[in-house]
Parts: sequence; C-alpha cells; structure tokens
Amino acid sequence: MRIGIADTTFARYDMGAAAIDELKKNASDLQIIRVTVPGVKDSSCK
Repeated sequence: MRIGIADTTFARYDMGAAAIDELKKNASDLQIIRVTVPGVKDSSCK
C-alpha cells in the first residue's frame, strides 16, 4: 500500500515524522512517500 505524507516548511513540530513513525508501528508493507511543501503562515489562526 502506498501512503502519501505532506508537511509544510512552517511547521513548528515535525508532524511528518510523527505520522510515519505511527504508521510503521501499526502497519507493515507500506511504501511511504513524503513531500515537504511551502507553507503559508496565517497569523489570523489562533
């Protein structure tokens, strides 16, 4: 099974790595494709 993980450059925590670790703990035979994309920091979200 192929799984795609996308995270942003503005992330304060490496959520991509956390997601990959959790997937590897709970499933086998995975093909994980990880991409980091430019993020937009929206200061209006609080």
